[in-house]
Amino acid sequence: MLILGDNNLTELPVGLGNLPALDFLYADANNLSSLPPQLFSAKRLKQLNLQKNNRIDSIPEDVGQLTQLRFMDVSDNAIESLPHSLAKLLELKHLKLGNNPICHNGWGEKSANEKLRGTVDDGCSVKCSPGCTQAACVQKEVEEISSELCVGS
Repeated sequence: MLILGDNNLTELPVGLGNLPALDFLYADANNLSSLPPQLFSAKRLKQLNLQKNNRIDSIPEDVGQLTQLRFMDVSDNAIESLPHSLAKLLELKHLKLGNNPICHNGWGEKSANEKLRGTVDDGCSVKCSPGCTQAACVQKEVEEISSELCVGS
């Protein structure tokens, strides 16, 4: 477990990649705007808390490498879309997205994929992003979550 919250950090230490046993990372309430690629080397990471950083605008595709991830809180940031690699996170049980632009960009509640519907919470329903057609969203609703999930452009 590593707790870096409320330290006014503008970036995470690149040495995170040298912590193979890291399972919980709390880096909430900082001034982060991006995530270092080394973070995604922490293959045992189960909980990732990045809430209230206010400047993180995207989750890198590399998040799909965190196959043990069960909980991710990126609420209160500037996230506008989700990476397709989220579909690889089969252990993910809770994804908090509240107070991000993605929650107000036109996702359609009835289009939610069944796998993610129970995963996303904190005031932001799983919906398709504006770049996806409504027909594509409805088709994905009945399919198992896959890398083709229509969640970002």
